[in-house]
Amino acid sequence: STITSGAVAVGVDILFSEEDRLSVGSLSKHYHIPAKRLTQLGITDGDDALGRLVEKNPVVLSYALSNDRAIKPGVVMPNRFIRVGKVTDFVANATAAITPIQALAKAQGFGFVNTYKDRGIIRDTPLILKLNNEFVPSLGLELLRVAQQAPSFVIKQSDLGSGLLIKSG
Repeated sequence: STITSGAVAVGVDILFSEEDRLSVGSLSKHYHIPAKRLTQLGITDGDDALGRLVEKNPVVLSYALSNDRAIKPGVVMPNRFIRVGKVTDFVANATAAITPIQALAKAQGFGFVNTYKDRGIIRDTPLILKLNNEFVPSLGLELLRVAQQAPSFVIKQSDLGSGLLIKSG
């Protein structure tokens, strides 16, 4: 199915980091019923259906960056940044990410939802961060890229030397 509302991009700020507990595979394992039998009874796999939906539509899924070494790698975040010149390191780096499940790996885009809090109040939401020293976009920035149907971002150091410039589309 497709999105017919006319939206140029849809952002989902929910972490789909675990498989659906009501999927054919989970039910089969839990109740010791062959998956084929469950499928014959009309039970469908919601993760696969959602995966097909996000592949065919301008949907951006979220993930969260972390430095927790215990996080298992999931979907590999694509590198969509083209660097122009030397890009000075102004950006924080994470070593792990809580990513969507593999069934959602073909989504049109992925953006992080991390924010910075000061005394319990969100005061800053970065547009870009790094994951294992590769630039990654926020959910909002990735929504812009998908809406513009752009393949990538271009990033360079500001001519003033005090920040980064990002171009999409």
